[in-house]
Amino acid sequence: MKISLVLSLFVLGLVTKGVKGVAPSCVSSILSADIDASAPEDHVVVDLGCSDSDPGDVLTYTFLDGNTTDQFKIENGVVKLAKTITPQIVYKYLLGIRVTDKTSSTTDVSILITILYSNNHAPVVTWPSSPVTITESTPIGTRIATCTVTDGDLSTNTLAGQTRVDFKSPEISAANKWVLDSHSCELYTNQVLDYKTKSSYTLNMIAKDLDPRSPRTSATSITINVVPGLDNPPSCTDYLKVVAATTSSPQGKILTTLDCQDADAGQGPAGEIKYILDDNDLSITSVFEVNPSDGSLRLKSRIPDTRPFYEFMIKVQDGATPSLYTQVFTRVVVTDLPQDGVLPPSRINMNYTFPKFLKPAPVDTRQVEPLPTPTTKGLPYCSRYAVTAMLPETTPIDVPVYDLGCTDPDGDRLNYKIIKGNVFTKFKIDINGRLKLAKTVDAEKRRNWHLRITATDSSANGFISTVTVAVQVTNDNDNSPQITSLPAAIDVNEMQAVGSVIHTCTVIDNDKVAELQGQTRVGWPNSNAVYETWLVDSVTCKLYLAKPLDYETTTSYELTLLARDLDPAAPRTTSTTFTINVINGNDPPICPMYQRYIMLESDVIGTDMTTVQCTDIDKPTPIINYKIDDNNNGLVKASFSIDGSAGLIQLKALLNYDEAATHQVKVIAYEKDSPSVSSTATVEVFVISSNIVNHPPICRSSTVSLNEASPVGTTVGRLACTDSDPGIIGEVSYQIDDTNSALVKSSFMVTNTGEVKLISRLRYNQEKSHQVHVTAYDAGIPSLKYAALIVVNVESGTNKNHAPVCPFKEVKIAQASVAGTRVGVIECTDPDRGAEGDVYFWLDRTVSRDVRRKFRVSSTSGEVTLKDRIDDLTEDQYDVKVIAYDGGIPASIVPATLQVIIVKPRSNDAVAVRPDLFPLFITITWVLYYLLH
Repeated sequence: MKISLVLSLFVLGLVTKGVKGVAPSCVSSILSADIDASAPEDHVVVDLGCSDSDPGDVLTYTFLDGNTTDQFKIENGVVKLAKTITPQIVYKYLLGIRVTDKTSSTTDVSILITILYSNNHAPVVTWPSSPVTITESTPIGTRIATCTVTDGDLSTNTLAGQTRVDFKSPEISAANKWVLDSHSCELYTNQVLDYKTKSSYTLNMIAKDLDPRSPRTSATSITINVVPGLDNPPSCTDYLKVVAATTSSPQGKILTTLDCQDADAGQGPAGEIKYILDDNDLSITSVFEVNPSDGSLRLKSRIPDTRPFYEFMIKVQDGATPSLYTQVFTRVVVTDLPQDGVLPPSRINMNYTFPKFLKPAPVDTRQVEPLPTPTTKGLPYCSRYAVTAMLPETTPIDVPVYDLGCTDPDGDRLNYKIIKGNVFTKFKIDINGRLKLAKTVDAEKRRNWHLRITATDSSANGFISTVTVAVQVTNDNDNSPQITSLPAAIDVNEMQAVGSVIHTCTVIDNDKVAELQGQTRVGWPNSNAVYETWLVDSVTCKLYLAKPLDYETTTSYELTLLARDLDPAAPRTTSTTFTINVINGNDPPICPMYQRYIMLESDVIGTDMTTVQCTDIDKPTPIINYKIDDNNNGLVKASFSIDGSAGLIQLKALLNYDEAATHQVKVIAYEKDSPSVSSTATVEVFVISSNIVNHPPICRSSTVSLNEASPVGTTVGRLACTDSDPGIIGEVSYQIDDTNSALVKSSFMVTNTGEVKLISRLRYNQEKSHQVHVTAYDAGIPSLKYAALIVVNVESGTNKNHAPVCPFKEVKIAQASVAGTRVGVIECTDPDRGAEGDVYFWLDRTVSRDVRRKFRVSSTSGEVTLKDRIDDLTEDQYDVKVIAYDGGIPASIVPATLQVIIVKPRSNDAVAVRPDLFPLFITITWVLYYLLH
C-alpha cells in the first residue's frame, strides 16, 4: 500500500513538472528609455527582448501599472507609442509589464520612460517699477510689489514653461526681511524697517523654469528705498524736574534746562523740538518762562512770598504734522518760605503724556484670497506660496498655525517637510499639510521664524511645491515689572538741597519694551502726607527731595513704591517698601554772599562800618561767631577788624586811596559746636580819595513815542546819565520820583541801569502824553542827585507797523574761543517808534543741531554768544540763522543771518612770551591779524 502511494506521488510530480515549464526571460528586469515629446504614433520606445526556452511557448504581455492614459502599447515584445504625446506636465512614466507563457510562468519588467521636451526660452521677469519706495512704518506682512514672469515654452504646457522665483541667496539675513511668493512673485515685508539703519535695499532674485534636465534661469533685481515714516515723539532724560529757588533769586536766573531729543532729528520738522510753558495760570506765566529753543527755565520776575512751591507742565513738541509731544512735570520749591501748614494742591498725580515707542501692527495674511487653481496637470498646488502668520506667545502646543491647503491634481499623496528655518524645531507639519506648534514660543527670546515647507507628490515625477510661512510671535503681558537697585534703607542728610536726586532705581519688564506691555511707570500708592516730601520720576525712577528735611521733626520715612506696565487691557503691577532715614546735620550759618560799603579816605580809626548778619536754621537763637578770614591779604588784615559776636566791621588803620582803592574783606561766620561749621561772607570796601570832588550825575531828557498796543514789559527808553566821578562814586542808580502822578507810577518803572519799562498797558484816549520824572543818584558821600525827565507820547493803536530790516553780517572768532564768548550782534532796525520798533530774536528752528548746541541768541539784544567751546573738530563756518520780530500787533517777522567764520591758528604761531607781557602780546597779535586780513 505504501509503495503504491509513493509511485503515485512520483508520477504526479513528473506530470506537474512537464506542465509548468520554464519562466520567460527578458533582456533586463529594469529598463529605461528616453523619447522626444514630438515622437509619432507607433514610435518604438524599447524592445523587451523576452524569450522562453520551452519549445512552442507563446508569450503574452500585460501592463500592470503606469499606463493609466493608454499612452503605450506592446507589439511582439516591443513597447511602442499607442498615440502621440499630448503636451502636458508629466515627463516621466514608470511602466510595470508582466510577461506570461502558456504554462502561466511569468516575468515582470519595469521601464522608466522620460519624455524629452524642448526648452527653448528662458523666463522673462518684469517689475511694474523699480525702485519701489516705502516708509519705515510699513507694517510686517504688507505687499509692496508684484512681478510678472513669462516663459515662451508655456505654449507647449511643459515643465520648461513653468516658472518659480526665489531670492538668489535665501539663506542670508537680508532675505529674511522680505517674503517672496515663488508662484505669484508677490513681495511682502517681514520685518519693521529702520530708515537710519538702512535706507535702501537691492534684492537679487532668480527666476527658473522646471525643466528636469536643463532648466533655464534669469536674474532679476528690485531696489527698495526706505523713507522716514516712524514719527517719534520727543524723549527727555527726565520727566520730572524738582528745582529750588528763593524769593531773592534774581530776574533772568536759569533754574534748570531740559535735556530732550527727538529720534527724527535731521529729518525735517518732525525732528525739531520746541519747548512751551503749558499753563494758563497768570501766577505762573508771570514768574516763569521757558526758552522755546534750548529748554531753559528762567525767572521772568522775582518770586513772590505767597506760596511755597509752583507746579506746571513744560510741553516738548516736535514740528511734525500732526505734531507729537511729551510733557515734563516741573516743581519749583521756594526754599526760603515755610513748607509746612496749608499747601497748595499738588498736580503730581494728574495724567500727563509720556512718549510711547510702538512698532506698527503686523498684517496677518493667512486669510488672503487663494491663488487661482492652475490648469496644468501633475504639479501640486497650494492656496498661497508665501504668508505672514501672527502667533500669540501663549499659543498651546499642537495648535494649528496655518493650513497650506495643498492639493495634487492627479490625486497623488503629498508628503510635507520643513526644509529650512525651523530653529529649535519649534514647528511641525502633519500629513495633511497643517503647520502646528511643536514647542512653546517666547516673544522675549525670539520673535520670528522664516519657514520654507515643501509639498512633494508620490508620483514617479516627484513634483515639489514650496511654501514660505513667516511666523511672527506676538508679545503677551506675561511678565510683571521688577523694581531693582532699591535698597531697604536710604540715608539722607537733612542738609540735602531741595531738588536733589537722592536715589535712582531701575524698573525692568521682560516683555518687549517696544510694546506697551514692556513699558513701565512708577509712583506712590496714594497722596498721604508721608509722600509730600518726596517725588519720583515715573519714567526714570529718580527719587527727588521735594521739601526741606528737618531731623528734629521727622527722623525717617517708610515709603512704598508701585510699578506697573502700560498694558491697556490687563496691566501687571508690583510694589516694594523701603525706608529713608534722615541723618542729623549741622547746618552752616546762612550769610549774605556779598555786600558793598563805601569809606572816605579821611575816616578815622575805629569808625564803624557795616555789620555782617548771619543766621542758623538749626537753632531759634543761634550763637554765631565772626572773624576776619586768614586768607585775606596783609593789608586787609591790618586795616579792618570785626566784633566776634556782633559781626560789626570797624576801621583798624587809616586808609590810603593811592595804596588801594578797594578792599575785599572776607569774613568767617562759625559756630563752636562739634563738628564746627562755617560760612564765608565778602564785604567789598570802596575807598574815596580825599582829593576827589564829588560831582552830581548829569542826565539828558528825552522824548519817545509808544503805541498804546505795546505789551507790558516793553522798554520805553533808556536814560542817558553820566557822572564824571571815578570808580564807584561815579556809578549812577535810578528810581521813579515820588512827585510823579499816580497814573505814571502805576504805568512805568525804572531799572538800576536806567531802562524805563512799561508795567501796565497805556490808553491813548485816557492820556496822550506822560511826563516820567526819574531821580538819578550817585554813590558818593553824600549821594548827589539829578532830576531826569523822559516824555512818553502815546500813539493810537491804528498806526502802521513796519517790518524790521536785518542786513547780512559776517564775524570772525578764534578757534580757541570758550563758552560765554561774545560772537557778535544781529543788528536790526525798525522805523516804527515805541514798542512797535523794538526788535526781538529767537534761533531759527531750521538750523542744524550743531548750531543749536554751540550758539545762543539773546532774545532782546540779538547778541550771539557761545554755548560751547570751539574745538579742533569744529566746522570752518556756521550760519547762525535767527527770526527777528518787532513789537507790533500783529508782529512783523523777518529772517536774519550772522555768518560766523572760525579762525584757526597757524602751525608756526607758537611763540614764547613773558608772562607779564602776555596780555600786551595778545592784543598786538589780534591787531596785526585783522590788519593783514
